[in-house]
Amino acid sequence: MSEYVIVRINDKLIPEFQINFAANSKTIEKKSISAWSNIVVEKGETLILILSANIVFTTTVQIPSKSDEIIRKSIPFAIEEDIANEIDDNHYSYLQISEQNFLVSVLNKDIIEKITQSLNTNHLNCNQLYSEIFTLPFNKKNT
Repeated sequence: MSEYVIVRINDKLIPEFQINFAANSKTIEKKSISAWSNIVVEKGETLILILSANIVFTTTVQIPSKSDEIIRKSIPFAIEEDIANEIDDNHYSYLQISEQNFLVSVLNKDIIEKITQSLNTNHLNCNQLYSEIFTLPFNKKNT
């Protein structure tokens, strides 16, 4: 049995493939899927959704504060000119990468609602969403 079920969701919010990963045995099984109803998660497995980079805006911002409240409130305004819709229409996640620098991911609330509806309709439990950009190899020396 795998420990993780990783599903890639395309920019039309349709699942494209499922990867079952067993860390203990270091085995991977990949299968193509085309609907939320095709996702199979067994008891004890963790579902992780990998979202198309086209629907998740990822950037870095600099905020000179140590207050979590100020940081949380400042992030939307720090990237306001970089996003195409109203700042209140988005969900913002951030990770502090240095003293004043933050990695920020932005996802439209409508997209989150559609994903939540699809999960609920198919009786799936997921609390981990990532942009596919974080699945790519990274080398600090290269752009």
